[in-house]
Amino acid sequence: ASMQRAKIASKLPASVVLATSVFADDHEAVPDGFLRLPDLERSTTTEYPSLTPQKNLPFVDDVFSNLKRAAASQDKLMEPFDYVIYTNADIIVRNDFYDVVSIAIQQGYDAFTINRQTIAKGINSSGEDEERESFRPFTANDLEIIYKSEGEIHPGSDCFVMKRAIFDKIEMGNVFLGYPPFGKLLLSQ
Repeated sequence: ASMQRAKIASKLPASVVLATSVFADDHEAVPDGFLRLPDLERSTTTEYPSLTPQKNLPFVDDVFSNLKRAAASQDKLMEPFDYVIYTNADIIVRNDFYDVVSIAIQQGYDAFTINRQTIAKGINSSGEDEERESFRPFTANDLEIIYKSEGEIHPGSDCFVMKRAIFDKIEMGNVFLGYPPFGKLLLSQ
């Protein structure tokens, strides 16, 4: 919801294309307004069945390859693009996010990362951020409360902006999302 909201709030909303590639079982989790790229077919469950705990985590290269194929497609699934912003699905962006990214691009940056802040996991009945058991998890309806929350700086990287020419050269092999060293490996490319 925050990405759609930031797109609408952007000074150039037509230049922002929200795209996603998910497992077939996750279609219902994709909000309206996202270009649906081909489904992901491989996961840590299919490729590493003895890995514990068993989680159905996608491979970064599969996500990126789906976008590269869609961009090269003769079907013209999407308009040409100059930059890619990769953001993990659990990241909430502020309304001015795409405008801030645009300013950084105009300043000549070819690639950069935007670090996130960690906020409380939900809200208690009095409307305060809460970390304890007696809270209701945040939803898309709580964006205003989330935006007002004071977060703690997170040491990892979950949002990457890169020029298309850089994106096209990235190969991540069998690195999967959800655990380090994903961010460090992507930054090193």
